[in-house]
Amino acid sequence: MMHKRFATITLRAVTVLSTGAFVVWGVNWREVVDSLHNVDGALLALVVVANACMMGVKAVRLRLLLGPRRASLGFCFLALLSSSAINNVAPLRGGDVARLWMFSSNAGTTKTAAIGVTVVEKVLDLLSLAVLVVVVSWLVPAQRWAEYTSLVVLGAGTALFVAARFSARRERRSEADVHVPERPGRLGSRMRALGEQLTLGVKAVGERGVLAQVMALSVLAWVCEFVMIALCSRSLGEPIGPTLALVLLLGINLAIAVPSAPASAGPFESATVVVLTLAGFAKGPALAFALVYHAVQVVPVTIAGLAVVARLGLTLSGTPKGLAKPEAGAATSGSVLSGN
Repeated sequence: MMHKRFATITLRAVTVLSTGAFVVWGVNWREVVDSLHNVDGALLALVVVANACMMGVKAVRLRLLLGPRRASLGFCFLALLSSSAINNVAPLRGGDVARLWMFSSNAGTTKTAAIGVTVVEKVLDLLSLAVLVVVVSWLVPAQRWAEYTSLVVLGAGTALFVAARFSARRERRSEADVHVPERPGRLGSRMRALGEQLTLGVKAVGERGVLAQVMALSVLAWVCEFVMIALCSRSLGEPIGPTLALVLLLGINLAIAVPSAPASAGPFESATVVVLTLAGFAKGPALAFALVYHAVQVVPVTIAGLAVVARLGLTLSGTPKGLAKPEAGAATSGSVLSGN
């Protein structure tokens, strides 16, 4: 067990170091300094505002998944803010673990159900982004990788979601609570646990119209990120078009999918530089954009999120108005999250 953990940590460390080496290799640092020297602070302030709007959209989506009677919009926003801040300072996505604790403490969900909601969030995020990239990728001949990659992501994500939704419907139709024995072996147990988590997460979008609302909010969140890229690139005098912005978002999110360093430092910059250089940007300005875009997302969120954690604690029990307690027998989109 210790050898496996050591190997995992070593692999992630090598990944961060190798991506960092790629980023700085052959960079004209004079171009980087010149780009950073000409940054427009007013546009960066608008990037911070757009980032807050994106988190607000994701908070509305999270409330739909948890169930309006289980969590207030304020709690969902503060949970996202504080967990993002912890991810920015702790390795291996420690903020995601903290968010599960918040859900189980305040929203009345089990950890398994909370994991299911988180997984469904990630799947729907990738699905909505993949759809957008498939539509526009043919407009960027130098980024053909994005077309094929997004098709693979779209196919795999759709199959996974449909399978989980079918499982959720079958379980809902079953009247008897039949215990299904675990498959022998560690891999079988893990696959069954993942299936249970996905099923619970998919149940949250099982109510009529909820899935459409969640997908629409996912697309709106990506629009906010597109606006952030457009504003940040203009602040550096290197405008990035809408098509390239969507491809860039795909590259970044694929690169940071595996937990690594705090704030995904290294893979984030590496993916940004690769996509922009393929599009014809010089490596110096591409690196300058990566550093500024990453910093303007990380620094304000980290300061605000850690302030929330210091003030209210990980349970966020001091939020104004608190959480509405679910009524007995109330049928809500998140009512399935109370069970294991």
